[in-house]
Amino acid sequence: MIYEGKVVYGTSSSAGEIGHMNMYREGRPCRCGSSGCLGRYVSAVGMVRTFAEKLAEGRKSVIQEWTGNDNSQMTAQLISDAYDLQDALAIEVMHETGELLGYGLANAINLLNPEMIIVGGGMAAAGERLLRPVRETVARHALQLSAGVCRIVQAELGDRAGMLGAAVYADGRLKGGNSWSDSGLTG
Repeated sequence: MIYEGKVVYGTSSSAGEIGHMNMYREGRPCRCGSSGCLGRYVSAVGMVRTFAEKLAEGRKSVIQEWTGNDNSQMTAQLISDAYDLQDALAIEVMHETGELLGYGLANAINLLNPEMIIVGGGMAAAGERLLRPVRETVARHALQLSAGVCRIVQAELGDRAGMLGAAVYADGRLKGGNSWSDSGLTG
């Protein structure tokens, strides 16, 4: 989280970890020690797992032909490609993933009232396929006053954002800077 050009750390340097917001009481186990964390469902790995679970229930998709029914070959990119071909299961899973992310972001918007949320990581590559249901869910479930001023955008740096941000942050700290504006990343 960035506030007034500065990284917000929190008391134990773990502020902004919305990926560990608990969404399901008895959900998928998470490496953090909890279960049902948002990131276990809305990451690229989480979406692939959701897709595989639906295939295990007997659902069908063009992806099965592409991978020779080998779920270990399934990727978020294949789900996006199938979505573009109007594959019903891919559309359903992308919408479900976006909707769940939208609920998580609605909670963050209600709590923090941010100006902008940047969606990055591997899921950012899905672009509007994912962001459309995210924005629709936020519009329905976040406080209207807060949601009306919060832009939800795709990270321009994609899955490199975290790595580059860490490098810029480390460089700034080594040079004695303490804000994103010191790094030259503000525009």
